Amino acid sequence: MKNRKDCSELDESLRETFERFDKEYFGGRLCGSGWTVTSEGDFAGFHGQTIDGKRQTFVRVYAQRIADELQATLIHEMAHAILPVEVGHGERWVAEMKRLKAAGAPTEN
Repeated sequence: MKNRKDCSELDESLRETFERFDKEYFGGRLCGSGWTVTSEGDFAGFHGQTIDGKRQTFVRVYAQRIADELQATLIHEMAHAILPVEVGHGERWVAEMKRLKAAGAPTEN
């Protein structure tokens, strides 16, 4: 089990990755509009969840086996964050994921 310091360091690394991805793939629009990322909290998604009302993206770190999966989950949730909530996993979200993949973002297949 991780101690609090380990979790803080993990959240710091996740936050840094979130900010880097935001600059690289979203033009800073997420951080600029108050979005944050955390690995702590109670949320429904197995790998991650984006909650628009809180402007938070959660990533369940312990569910991720390797760094690539963690980054792909983060990009997946950030794509949800940048789009209206009603888009879900529809055509606009799929198009956004294709744009991100073409831009070099670490996506799931």
